[in-house]
Amino acid sequence: MNFMWDAEYSVGIPKFDKAHAKLFDIINDLIAGVRGNFKKEAVEIALAALLKYSEEHFAEEEEAMKKANYAGYQEQKEQHADFIEIVIALRAKVEAEPDMVSEALMILLFTWLKEHIRKLDKAYSPYLKGRV
Repeated sequence: MNFMWDAEYSVGIPKFDKAHAKLFDIINDLIAGVRGNFKKEAVEIALAALLKYSEEHFAEEEEAMKKANYAGYQEQKEQHADFIEIVIALRAKVEAEPDMVSEALMILLFTWLKEHIRKLDKAYSPYLKGRV
């Protein structure tokens, strides 16, 4: 199973669409790392990349929302913090109990991202288009 970013997930802001597509790619790397023969090192590298890239992207989104006085800023910030906590918890799980890490956990990350984009990120689109 491979998750591809497509126009369905577009927020109409090229910079953020590109970042979302990159997040999809990183999560696909995670799924590949746990599929079949578990590759702990590959999963650790992908989780570190996901954490770093998510933090950077979320900071950019939040800064744009603040500048636009977007009413949904606080909810976005909280959701972003929740995602970061999930990724950190997964990193700890990979370290402590690598046998318990599954493809299903990685698909959960994708599901969170997909729903976040569809519901919250698309809602900011009309407020941020042309400002980012």
